Amino acid sequence: MARCCFENDFKGLEDFCGWVEEERVPLSVHWDVTWQCDLRCAHCYLTERENRDLTLAEASDLLDQLAGMGTMTLLLSGGDPFVRPDFLQIVEMARKRWFEVRIITNGLRIDDNTAESLEKLGVRQISMSLYSADPREHDALTFKPGSFEAVMRAAKALKRAGLPICFKTIVTRKNARCFKQLAEIIEEFDASWEVTPLVFPARDGSFGPLELALDDEARKAFFAWDFARLGWKPERPLPLDPKAAVCSAGRSSLYVAPDGAVFPCINWNLRLGTIREAPLKEIWNSPMALQAAHVTREDCLQTCKDCNYVNLCDFCPGTAELLTGKCAQKNDPVCQNARCWFESVEASLAHEK
Repeated sequence: MARCCFENDFKGLEDFCGWVEEERVPLSVHWDVTWQCDLRCAHCYLTERENRDLTLAEASDLLDQLAGMGTMTLLLSGGDPFVRPDFLQIVEMARKRWFEVRIITNGLRIDDNTAESLEKLGVRQISMSLYSADPREHDALTFKPGSFEAVMRAAKALKRAGLPICFKTIVTRKNARCFKQLAEIIEEFDASWEVTPLVFPARDGSFGPLELALDDEARKAFFAWDFARLGWKPERPLPLDPKAAVCSAGRSSLYVAPDGAVFPCINWNLRLGTIREAPLKEIWNSPMALQAAHVTREDCLQTCKDCNYVNLCDFCPGTAELLTGKCAQKNDPVCQNARCWFESVEASLAHEK
């Protein structure tokens, strides 16, 4: 089956995206098909492990509903989606409905046969977590001896099958020493690389994962390295429209949990409903969903007026609600990351002079 790609530039893209936001078409959907996972990563934000996953019949119905609402891209993850013995059937059902499918996995269950099946189905990309070039450091974060080698075996199988690979790296206090050396591995597999210092609180509101977050000095060093890695010459950002929606959550994207619960996004733990009790379209157009969709930057930044970056910050209402109980409340993790990023940009601009 031909692999879908909705990333090509075309005339009118900006107008199309504007129309999607205005009409609230859930163009992009993140669906965790299971909470089950072979790993227990130190920074993992998932806490629900016992709830019942959607059945294959319920999964098929969900895909039908998404197709009817105009969804084009699906990000399938977990837990680890390959823990489900019927996961390849779910992928096949999604592709028969012409969704662009991307998958996030820990890689432990991918062999040559699985990789070949994914390639035949036309999966757009496989992303795998890779935390360090030092196997011991990687395994210390996953609490699974041999997990680094498993990712390498999976990457080789995917490369042999001709599938695009993306490695995802979260930089924490535990892997800040060796993560930069991953560049050689990225090049070896001709892979893309998503690397970030963002660590999120657990979905039950606990702060445990945040204890692994980088301090200010390390975070600024990361941003300086990232600018150089990307060859990006920082520019002073322009002020953002205070009346604009704070993000795409609940406007052009949504998150579906393994048991069918629906949220504005994976980071916004505002339960809008469940497809086991109501049609997805009804949930999407519910008063609570509409309220979340119309949260503006101005709403979110009322408590941030004393900040130098109040007009520039990409505020995250999901993280705010997890940490404070209010989606529009100032909070330390979001502030720290924004402050360090802007100070890194300013330092780079000063260096250029």
